[in-house]
Amino acid sequence: MNTDRSTEERVRAKLNEWKAKLEQLNVQLHLGADEAKDEFENQKHNLHDWLNSAEQKLDRSKKLTKETIADLRGKMDELRVQANLGVAEGKDALKEQQDNLNKGIRSLRSRFKDAYSDVSDEIDDMSEEAREKLDDFHTRFDLFRLQMHLGKEEAKEEWERRKKELSQKLKDIDSKVDSAAKQGSEKLDNFSGEISDAWNHFLKAFK
Repeated sequence: MNTDRSTEERVRAKLNEWKAKLEQLNVQLHLGADEAKDEFENQKHNLHDWLNSAEQKLDRSKKLTKETIADLRGKMDELRVQANLGVAEGKDALKEQQDNLNKGIRSLRSRFKDAYSDVSDEIDDMSEEAREKLDDFHTRFDLFRLQMHLGKEEAKEEWERRKKELSQKLKDIDSKVDSAAKQGSEKLDNFSGEISDAWNHFLKAFK
């Protein structure tokens, strides 16, 4: 019984995370060009803060080798350098920042996955949490890329089309989350998988 309750609490906590993430992305989706640039800088700061927090957890790990920790710290430092860059002046500089941030996020995510592949379930939870957070940052920076590339006057019509498409996908996922929240514990895990599939479909819209 306690195991069932624990599973249900875990899945419901995940659903609440989805709701918050979807709301934040929907807000970002409807930002104007200048607001999007400001939020881009804000997310760089958030990434920097998360890296500091994740590094502290990493330093407390007793199940990773010193070499692995040093490697992960190196990847974090590389990404932190990108997150600490000042405001980009000009479209080319902005694009370079976006590209380098996404490249650093992908590299760190992959390294987290490799580093924790052979350790305990408890420590693997930390890896999953890190990968999910890095996925979140990657999605946000991809959306910024679209906003700033298609938000130009000459691409306004294309941006409105893509924005409508992305907005509908977010609504569809949100609807699935609401449906899952109403279900009993025996169905929550199934809905969680369905929502993950819908989320992956949403991410394909950026490619």
